[in-house]
Amino acid sequence: MTFDPNDPRVLRGGLLTQRAQVHAAEGRADLALEAHEESAVLVRALIAEDPGEPRFRQQLAATLYGLASSYSAVGRPGDAVTALNECEEAYRGLSGSLDVAPLLADVQARRGLAQMQRGFVASAVLELDEAVSAYVILTERDDTHKADLARVLSLNAQVLSGGGGDPDLAVRSADMAVRHFLQLADRINARPDAPVYARYLRGAARLAAEIHGGQGDLEMATQAADIAVTVARSLAPAGLHEIRELIDALARSAAHLRAAGRIGEADAALAEARLTDPDADEAYDADWTRLTLAAALEAAGNALGRERVESLSVLVTPPEGTALVIPTGRCPMQLAPAYAEQLAALAVALLDADPETGIRLAMEAHYLFAGASSAQTVQMRYQFAHPGTQWARLLLTFSRWLEAAGASPLALDLAGWLSGVAQRLMPFALLDADLRALVADSFEHHGNLLMASGDAEAGLAAINAAVRLR
Repeated sequence: MTFDPNDPRVLRGGLLTQRAQVHAAEGRADLALEAHEESAVLVRALIAEDPGEPRFRQQLAATLYGLASSYSAVGRPGDAVTALNECEEAYRGLSGSLDVAPLLADVQARRGLAQMQRGFVASAVLELDEAVSAYVILTERDDTHKADLARVLSLNAQVLSGGGGDPDLAVRSADMAVRHFLQLADRINARPDAPVYARYLRGAARLAAEIHGGQGDLEMATQAADIAVTVARSLAPAGLHEIRELIDALARSAAHLRAAGRIGEADAALAEARLTDPDADEAYDADWTRLTLAAALEAAGNALGRERVESLSVLVTPPEGTALVIPTGRCPMQLAPAYAEQLAALAVALLDADPETGIRLAMEAHYLFAGASSAQTVQMRYQFAHPGTQWARLLLTFSRWLEAAGASPLALDLAGWLSGVAQRLMPFALLDADLRALVADSFEHHGNLLMASGDAEAGLAAINAAVRLR
């Protein structure tokens, strides 16, 4: 079969994609999902007729990317992750005929949002970590990617602030996104999709204002809030939803201004909001007391001894000129396993006595282990037995603790990582009884959580794998 752009089925696929985009813009996620699903069925049929045609596979990848967005919009983030996994596979298959690096980074960013939606916040943070890293490299090679780096930094800030990340990294990422967007304003405003980027700028500015305000930096908070209002005002003519966003931005700005003692400006901002919504009130999420890694290390030092944390200060004090916005940016990846092991030991010692500190330390340890594994450092690739065992012990202890605390989604998220680590430890476990027991416990724990989540088939398979090792 020869690719024919005028084939009715090809044209139908394009029409369905456009229809889905229109429905999504109108807030009709259910209709957008129907159009995306029909388009996916159609493109799969075309691929079945001509498996070697790359343009069909590219069309499928693009359709799956949109399908994932629709799944998320209707509250099916697990299906969104599945669609994005297939989308990633399709794009990787096109690497010989297409520059897929930015496309793969966008898949990771969207998958991170879906993971956050399902409560898998550790996986979400690591997805955005990789997406940001990819766009940094792309921007170094080609400055035209800088607007998309800003977009992904905005998403990174959103995910880091969603429960799994360090607020210090989140606010730095938001601040950097705002700076990039403002520097690129002329370039972005000349694009037909400028309003899309403006919404990312508004989101980054709003988040920066919230975290700066919660951390007591009122000057930065009011500056960021003012940017959010300016952008929201420019978007307001687009419709009712954007008008609501402007009201929200004005009300939040009023709260920050009042906290800073700028009463007259606060009254003016609130009055403007109430011209449209008489019930508008100064309310914003001031719950930014979540522990940073710096504060967690301070607490750990006080509880366990300063000598146990002194060498870890480098993780929160990057070299001058270095932008620390992702967890794996804390240190060179070849050093990450050693730092992760130290953090893990502190976390396990403190989870019961000081849960907030223990959780922050455990999450950061996991991120460093995962980053080193992804980077395929020498130790993680050729000497995995030791760091892999320490990683597995941390994940098993932490996931069990979270399960007991009722944090089931994150417990299951980390148990999934644990199962992957245990698989890699299998060759070593065959000759080490203690390690074999750890691997079996890891599979069993993951299986039990899968069963509890309703995935009986996968859960039973994991439990059977544990039984075979005992």
